Amino acid sequence: MIFSGTLKRLGWLVLLVACGSTTEPQREMSTPVSGSEPNLVVQDLGAIRRPDGKKVLTGSQLTAKDLATFLPAMGDLSPAELAVLLDAVNLTTAACEPCMQDGTSLGSCALRNLSSCANLPTLLQRAFRAAIQGGDLSEVQQAVSFVEPWQDVSALTGDSAAPVRVVFAVDYLDLFSQRAWAPWADLKKEYKEAISFHLLHVPSPRHAGAEKIATDVIRGAHAPPFGPTQGKSQPGLNLKAHQEIAARLHVDATPVVWINGYRVSGQRKVGLLQRFVDLGLADGQNEER
Repeated sequence: MIFSGTLKRLGWLVLLVACGSTTEPQREMSTPVSGSEPNLVVQDLGAIRRPDGKKVLTGSQLTAKDLATFLPAMGDLSPAELAVLLDAVNLTTAACEPCMQDGTSLGSCALRNLSSCANLPTLLQRAFRAAIQGGDLSEVQQAVSFVEPWQDVSALTGDSAAPVRVVFAVDYLDLFSQRAWAPWADLKKEYKEAISFHLLHVPSPRHAGAEKIATDVIRGAHAPPFGPTQGKSQPGLNLKAHQEIAARLHVDATPVVWINGYRVSGQRKVGLLQRFVDLGLADGQNEER
């Protein structure tokens, strides 16, 4: 019994010594480099995807010299305002497709080619306006950062000269579409002719009779049950053409609207929609100068 107890104590001692003698693996450290040497790339962020499937932002290094090509009035900025503008452009995901999916920054878009994105000049001007008005980084980014992408809906807006062009995706038998029109009815009264409304008919196959109503509205044989009475269904587009456009824009449910191409899905409060409208008005005033 004494011998057995001794062995047990000896076993515990050996175990403690073994555990205590185990050394932690040494952490790997990046080798310091001088300012003249390139920075080490620790991880390729382009390979990482967010839960929604989009790639994380890859920042860019657009310089003041690069940006001056697109913003001739940039010389009016103070050094602090210029620093904020450059940070916002280089650290904000571009709000268009496929850049938003790819995590491409506004700066990278500008470095590629201004003509490659119809939305880019507008976003750069928005960032400039916010910076010269003294906005900090978060305020400038708020003017150019969006949850959903800018999309080309010109096939639906045609030659409208209104500074703010709203495309309203509608299913007349969808209760959510009807509710989504309510804040727009208020904005229509306030902004009057500054907003033009255009329709994208997206009748759901789940709603019996929705396709017939949409067809009749497109032909002018039926007054819209709700929504903009002056909303236009672009001439030459039948229901099939509307459905093809909806497929291209990845619309599988309503409500959805586009405000000068900026997509907003779901029911939104009037304050958010008004912000988009005001940005569109400011964009139009800038173009007139």
